[in-house]
Amino acid sequence: MSDQESPLATLEEVSRAIWRRVTPPGDVNQGDVLTYIESAVPVMEDICGPIIQREAIYTRDGGRPAIVLPAEFTAVTQLLEDGTASSDFTAAGEERIIYAGTSRRPRIFNEGIRNISATVTIGMETIPSNIRLAARILIAFMWRQDQQATTRPQLGDVDPDNTARTPQGFLVPRRVITLCAGLVTSGDFA
Repeated sequence: MSDQESPLATLEEVSRAIWRRVTPPGDVNQGDVLTYIESAVPVMEDICGPIIQREAIYTRDGGRPAIVLPAEFTAVTQLLEDGTASSDFTAAGEERIIYAGTSRRPRIFNEGIRNISATVTIGMETIPSNIRLAARILIAFMWRQDQQATTRPQLGDVDPDNTARTPQGFLVPRRVITLCAGLVTSGDFA
């Protein structure tokens, strides 16, 4: 991946979304645009859940037949029970659950507080085109909001009918939410 690429959007894609051209105008610092691209990731993940593929470590209490993780996962890299690696588990990534044992030989994870540690791969193997489009719309929206002159009173306000807040409070265009409809992780949009 080059300096101008992100799994979510490339500099060229964002330039087309903002200025309708392949590269930013000469007076625009490309590094600034790349910062906006990277800044869109937590906002998009607040809407859709993990997008960028990476490993995450979750620690849970034992003494149960299963642990529930906060996000879907595609693989379990490592599972530790009381600090010891275990392969006696069954993973159900789409349900966000790791079961102790197997369906034929279920068991209970060792008793303890925060003694089960799961290293899992979260994020999307391939980012769908609707998510990539939503990210470009979001980045263009953020850029335009920040580039407005501060001397114009009230002309820079966003239209409340065309924007929504994500669960963590990010202000986004409703089009972004609509494009992410099948992946929205929370119904808490204002």
